[in-house]
Amino acid sequence: MRTVSKALLLGLVLAGLLASSAQASLNHSECRRLTRQIDHYGGVAEMAANRGDKLWLEGTLAHIQRLSDRRIRLCPEFDQPNQAEIMAKWMADVTKKAAKAFVRYLTFGAY
Repeated sequence: MRTVSKALLLGLVLAGLLASSAQASLNHSECRRLTRQIDHYGGVAEMAANRGDKLWLEGTLAHIQRLSDRRIRLCPEFDQPNQAEIMAKWMADVTKKAAKAFVRYLTFGAY
């Protein structure tokens, strides 16, 4: 009888571990989806600002805030700044500025 109860207990523990790992992977994919949506609506907000549509901009920024709040609630690890992404954006910006300066130098300021 003791071996049956131990096997049952072990089975329940394994089932719980599998369920929690499945939930973690669902949260991770949901967090990535929310991050993509936040990035997309950031571009939409920029477009609204460029067009001068105040109501569109306010609505888009409110939506971005709701998505961000949900992402923080589901996965707090995504709230931390991604230093690698920040450095990659900085390097891309520096490279772009250097390329423009180099072209300007090669064309003696004509371009």
